[in-house]
Amino acid sequence: MISADRVVERKAPLDAEIAWLEAELVVAPPISAVELHPGGRLRL
Repeated sequence: MISADRVVERKAPLDAEIAWLEAELVVAPPISAVELHPGGRLRL
């Protein structure tokens, strides 16, 4: 079981990591940029 102290200790770093990941999602290409190749392979 995770203690409340451990949750408090990890909250700030995890919040920062979540903010970074959200920023990465904003700059990532949209899914529609990925086309499915007729052979069933992804082509970027």
